[in-house]
Amino acid sequence: MPNYAKHRMSNWDWYQEYRSRMGDEAYCRYEASVFNLLDGMKSGNFFVIEKNVQPENIELFIKICCYYIIKQQYANVSKTIHEFSDDYSSIKCK
Repeated sequence: MPNYAKHRMSNWDWYQEYRSRMGDEAYCRYEASVFNLLDGMKSGNFFVIEKNVQPENIELFIKICCYYIIKQQYANVSKTIHEFSDDYSSIKCK
């Protein structure tokens, strides 16, 4: 499996960069699709990034997942917890 850890969110610079590059509407649609995917995961499910995400979208996908996890932690509204594997190649819902 590839190691995608270099794509994890380390600051917020990516957010405006992608919104500018893609346009607000396209970015918001993609973000919503990632959030919906994560919301739909059940406890014990794994999502393997390489098998399910287009190569050109992997960096953005991982950053949006990081954003989702941060929002989830601050809101503390979800009973499920999402976490990346050590190499960021998959996400598990606990």
